[in-house]
Amino acid sequence: MHPIFNPNKLWDFNCINKIEDVVCVFREMLMFQPMPSVILFNKLLKRVVRMKENFVALHIFKEMRKVCIPLDEYSLTIAIDCFVFMNRLDLGFAVLGAFYKCGYQPNVTTFSTLAEFFLEKLLKEKHCIPDEVMYITVFDGFCKAGHTSDATRYLRFLEERGKPSIYAYSSIIDSLCKDGEVNACVILVEVDKFLQEMFAQNIIPDLITYITLIHSFCLDGNVEVAMEVLELMKQRRVCPDIITYNSLIDGYCMRGDAQCKKNITISFGFKP
Repeated sequence: MHPIFNPNKLWDFNCINKIEDVVCVFREMLMFQPMPSVILFNKLLKRVVRMKENFVALHIFKEMRKVCIPLDEYSLTIAIDCFVFMNRLDLGFAVLGAFYKCGYQPNVTTFSTLAEFFLEKLLKEKHCIPDEVMYITVFDGFCKAGHTSDATRYLRFLEERGKPSIYAYSSIIDSLCKDGEVNACVILVEVDKFLQEMFAQNIIPDLITYITLIHSFCLDGNVEVAMEVLELMKQRRVCPDIITYNSLIDGYCMRGDAQCKKNITISFGFKP
């Protein structure tokens, strides 16, 4: 016997394990008056996707549109994911258009899914061979939007297809430093991992990479962490410049630490 849908209680869609039950529950949901909210239909869609039944999920999505269930961003995102994984990128982009028609703003995850598979399609069908500029444009968009996890995933995508440039690593390091929700020490550990990756691939971090780190930490008031980066910089035999010096001085001034400012001035051998 299939699960009986009841909209009047907290219903667990995880109890559905068969496609036959999915169909029955969906039909029951359509029969209820007033009709259940789109949130419940989305939960059913999510369950079907987890069952790896993308075709069924899209059929439900189509039926939802037929009966004029007001779709939201989540419904449309699920549909895009299903089309993409079924290798129907064209239909995925068509649903993207529906986002704007409905007045919704797609999130970066939606764009990243489409962008990643679009680049893969170009590579497989050889219509156009993506160059570094195309890859970096997509990657830079993730970083500037502050979506470091998506940028990291895309970096792995780049690594599978060749050696990423120093610009890719510098962008993701900059994005990490600007992530206000992550502890500075945790950021430093993650940054160090990326630096090690760069050295392993014979990509040598340049002065700009280190200045980006120091400047970002100083702006956030994490001058001690910036000083650790400075030491790392010296160990790698990258010479600090006047911009590095100014960033550290600004960081200490923001904290009102005049003595440390003086010590930094002396250690650099500069005259302010």
